[in-house]
Amino acid sequence: MVRLLAWSTVAQAGWVVLPLATLSSAAVYASGAYLLAYVLATLLAFAVVAALVQTRGSVRARDLASYRGLVDDHPVLAAALGLALLSLAGLPPGVLGLVAKVTALRPVVGSELWLLAVVAAVNAVLGVAVYLRWLRAALASPDVLSQAGPDGVPAVRAQVLRVHPATLVAVGFAAVALVVTSVNPQLILGLLGS
Repeated sequence: MVRLLAWSTVAQAGWVVLPLATLSSAAVYASGAYLLAYVLATLLAFAVVAALVQTRGSVRARDLASYRGLVDDHPVLAAALGLALLSLAGLPPGVLGLVAKVTALRPVVGSELWLLAVVAAVNAVLGVAVYLRWLRAALASPDVLSQAGPDGVPAVRAQVLRVHPATLVAVGFAAVALVVTSVNPQLILGLLGS
């Protein structure tokens, strides 16, 4: 999953530099706004992955299939991951991601760089597919057969969340910041003068 987030960073970096192609002063503000929105969402996604590495082990937290049933095991972490992924995809309730994408596209469309706008739109659609695939795995029911004991009876799934306090602070801070800025995206846009 860290590799997926790394590739996501490459795609999101494209959105950060997208408005700069217009060479306008508004482009700098749009890039800054997108960068702040992206940092919040990515920080939250990485913090959730770090929490799962601490609870499930590094090998299990790397595989997409290991995220099946996250909503049953750790509903708060699943909700935080869902918010981060929806924000990165630009889908509600991660409204901040949508506002950031529109803000980044505004100077490009205003400068009539249509080919660049189309490439950005295709990138956004591909991103939605990737992020929703991960979210679907987190919301899916766990595979009961893989959790069955030697006698074929499903194992009890009681897990205690043992996460370093700094990781929990990162998850909490990033989640609250993402919720607040999704409810009122003008906080980030106003901060940068957009």
